[in-house]
Amino acid sequence: MMYNAHRQGRHYYFHKGWRGFAAHHDLAVGDCLVFHMTERAKFKVYIFRANPDYESDQTSDDSEDEE
Repeated sequence: MMYNAHRQGRHYYFHKGWRGFAAHHDLAVGDCLVFHMTERAKFKVYIFRANPDYESDQTSDDSEDEE
């Protein structure tokens, strides 16, 4: 996912690419994401599901078709 972050005060917000990322990873209300910066502008995203019955708990780079 390419992202464009916007800073407002002490907080940063994603405003480009987020909708596609959320849809691709089937994010739901209550899911928790941890962003681990691995390089200057590269993150590994860990997804913790609010629904314990969700069938896949892959990180954002576990899929072969993603960069």
